[in-house]
Amino acid sequence: MKLADVYQLRESRDIVVTIPKGKLAEVEAEEADVDRRLSSGETGITYYWAMGRLPKEQPRRIYFCWDGAVRAYHDVMGMGAGRVHMAPQVNPVDPPRPMESFRGYRYYSEDR
Repeated sequence: MKLADVYQLRESRDIVVTIPKGKLAEVEAEEADVDRRLSSGETGITYYWAMGRLPKEQPRRIYFCWDGAVRAYHDVMGMGAGRVHMAPQVNPVDPPRPMESFRGYRYYSEDR
């Protein structure tokens, strides 16, 4: 087996980001709009999270932290141009996992 094959077999790591308090209402309104559009049968919805620096490898999921806990995640569909493109469905983390706010992203596992 070649080193490149081993690299391809390595499991992708999930990331977590913090939703700033000042942006939370905007994110909640956007989530509600996307939910309405999905409920009406719309497809092809583009949904992304802008980041200053992307991970080196595409994560499988992007988790979101707000109000002191990791509360939801989206499956990652792709990334590029400073954006992580996500599936529009919101997946709750139940129960929420306590976490302090931070800037940027961190690697994350629900097993912690």
